[in-house]
Amino acid sequence: MARGSWGRSVARWTAGGSTDGGHYPLTPIRKQPWFCTVAYRRRRVGRSSANSRRGRSTKEALSSVCSRSLRSRRGAVTVPEPSHEELDQRVSELSRLLLAEETLETSLRRTAELAVALIPHCDTCGVSVAEDGRVSTRVSTSALAERVDAYQYAIDEGPCLEAFRTGTVIKVTSLAAERRWPRFTARATQAGLTSSCSVPLVIHDQRVGALNLYSLTRAFDDADDVAVASFAQQAAVTLANAQTYQHARELVEHLSVAIETRDVIGQAKGIIMERERCTAQQAFEILRSVSQTRNIKLRALAQKVVDTGIWRE
Repeated sequence: MARGSWGRSVARWTAGGSTDGGHYPLTPIRKQPWFCTVAYRRRRVGRSSANSRRGRSTKEALSSVCSRSLRSRRGAVTVPEPSHEELDQRVSELSRLLLAEETLETSLRRTAELAVALIPHCDTCGVSVAEDGRVSTRVSTSALAERVDAYQYAIDEGPCLEAFRTGTVIKVTSLAAERRWPRFTARATQAGLTSSCSVPLVIHDQRVGALNLYSLTRAFDDADDVAVASFAQQAAVTLANAQTYQHARELVEHLSVAIETRDVIGQAKGIIMERERCTAQQAFEILRSVSQTRNIKLRALAQKVVDTGIWRE
């Protein structure tokens, strides 16, 4: 539209137009009446500027995916379920999370948030991890999931433990009608849960945990199987890699302490060698003998020698 035509259209307010600073009906030439507000245009400009500056990092992409609320799931806002292509794209992003994150909890929390965002009818979930023969919840998306999981561990029964112990998916379409774990189902239905789906996380035939999905509104059905299976596969890799990363980090810390200890002991040996006119092996034997006699750790004794030059009382 030409600049002059636009100016004439803006000046042509209709008889029913608002005069309170709100919506102003405009009648552009060649088009039907439409509505626009200054505030609306400002919001649009602000969003465009923000979007142009916003990077497309993995963390931001996951944040946008995980922004679906429980309110939208209950029907207040219609949110289309992800297609298979979208699902595959999103779950593949899990494999890029691990090396960039610092802790096991961080990786697992993002895994749980992504599960709630992508798996239909999933309102909350928890990630159970097996460590030293015990299963415990490392992260959850709500206090409800954490309480329900904790109750299963306390009574030693429930779909989470069943999935972990058998290595099979345990899908309960109706917790109210389930009879296998009466104490658990009574507590779960009392908390408002309708159905659950517990998925074992398995890597190289080793069960490393379980993903526990819960719904407040409807049952998990066969249509959800593709999403659950695809997500569980990536979630298992996430958990295994995160554990490997954590173990590697702990090993580095232990090695750093060992190197520092070796250096301190070496300095202490040098002091003793100079004072006692002895060899390195003899200096180490002196340190070890004093450590055992006085029941002091070797590193602590060596540090005292370095700081004070004294190793005997």
